[in-house]
Amino acid sequence: MHSEPPTHHRPTATAPRGFTLVELLVVVAILVALITMIMKPIENARRLSWSTYCMANERQMGMAEIAYAADWDRRIVALSALVTQSGAAADEHDSNVWDQLYAQGYYTDKSIRYCPEANVLRDAVAWKVNGTANTAWKFNEVTFGSYCFNAWMHSPENARMFGRDAGPDFPRHWKTISAVHNPSLTPFLADGVWYGSYPFPRPWGPPATIPGAMSAPYVNGYGDINRHAINRHVNATVNGVFVDGHSENFKVEELYRFEWSRDWIGRTEDWVDFPWLKR
Repeated sequence: MHSEPPTHHRPTATAPRGFTLVELLVVVAILVALITMIMKPIENARRLSWSTYCMANERQMGMAEIAYAADWDRRIVALSALVTQSGAAADEHDSNVWDQLYAQGYYTDKSIRYCPEANVLRDAVAWKVNGTANTAWKFNEVTFGSYCFNAWMHSPENARMFGRDAGPDFPRHWKTISAVHNPSLTPFLADGVWYGSYPFPRPWGPPATIPGAMSAPYVNGYGDINRHAINRHVNATVNGVFVDGHSENFKVEELYRFEWSRDWIGRTEDWVDFPWLKR
């Protein structure tokens, strides 16, 4: 009797098991969470670098202002179109601070007028356009920017600027750099939504309640401090350059701490409310 030779069965390979749908969804959720965690610091780092670039632009404008004053017996370049430094009538297209300083060679690169956070127009067709936290303003067909000059610094001695001064002495205007009490606290300019402003030490209420007011984040036609109260940089901050030549980043609530005009009365209470800053 012959016995059958033993048969050898090869072990069959087990097919690899794929990921289940639940496992894939968990992996995707983890990746999304990690990317979100990484992107926030990267975005903040980008905005901080742009803020530094912005302050460098403002510092160059401040140096241009100081150089102009040195050449003009400590007087400050006029803000706008009513009169020139000599007292003659001026044309709107060449008499604002931006164009006067550029035309006379105190700065040569027009790109320093722009903050990198706000270097495009929201309406390139309109004649005059207010800026926002993220867009530039347009004064006329040749004058654009993202910064707002302190008008109390930029009116010549013989100017009655838009009826904002009472009496012959025009007490709010600084008139000359030499008159500034605290150069490190008196702004030449800061981030803003128009080319100039007339900050007052007392707020006049929310912009919507003021006659002639524009919708937030714009301001009333009298150039209140709200023109600078914008959420442009990290943590609702803005940048500015001061008469001593330094530039800095500060919170919007600190706008009232600075000595914008000659008769300024500073305020330090934390009562200032700019609701349009809440994004």
